Amino acid sequence: NGVMMQELMNLISARKGKMDQSISRLNKHNELLNELADGARLIHRKSDVSDVLEGSVTEINKIFGFDCGIVVFGSNRGNITHSHFKNLVESEEKLITRTLKNIRSESFSADQIISNEHNSIYDIIPLVNDLSACIGALIVKGGVELVSDQRYLHIILNHTSSAVSNLQLRAKLDKQANTDEMTGVSNRAYFNKIFAEVQAGANSSAHLDFSLMIIDANGLKQVNDNYGHSYGDELIVSLAGVLSDCVR
Repeated sequence: NGVMMQELMNLISARKGKMDQSISRLNKHNELLNELADGARLIHRKSDVSDVLEGSVTEINKIFGFDCGIVVFGSNRGNITHSHFKNLVESEEKLITRTLKNIRSESFSADQIISNEHNSIYDIIPLVNDLSACIGALIVKGGVELVSDQRYLHIILNHTSSAVSNLQLRAKLDKQANTDEMTGVSNRAYFNKIFAEVQAGANSSAHLDFSLMIIDANGLKQVNDNYGHSYGDELIVSLAGVLSDCVR
């Protein structure tokens, strides 16, 4: 009976040990999820793409300890519109941006940069939006295999991609709402908004002066009557271009 009791106690102790380990893993999992949730809320509160990248890189460094950076691609090949790096020296940042400009494409997938100069490997992980388009990349010095479960890392990346995409869409809609479609210059609605802001600033400060120029394009009616409205439109577009080149 004594032997059977000892075996039973050993079995209970072993199972308790496994249960304690499971509870410990579960607690760590919940703590990490709470950190990720807090980080996601901070990321989505940002009102600028640069701030989103800074917040994301900071969270990734805090949670995973990575020296890393995030870049956002422009619509044109080889164009990087935003970037933020943490704990990488300037020469590493230049190497990364130069390499990404060369390999940027719609079919961009995970890749690596091997640098003999810095004696390091940099993993490149695509930043993908809801339409499965690559809008940027996370760069991790030393590789992401250090993360036992990369699902956690991709949670941050998904929130980063969503926040960046939302801000890009908002900027695009703002531009469309404030830009004349034919000439590409700011429209009357945007002028009214800026003019009101400038007036308010001038009224509140004795040192803020401004001038308003009103320009009339002579002969536009004759061009429309003699050559057609398409030529008149070309004249307006040319005039808008000249004026744009003359102002800051």
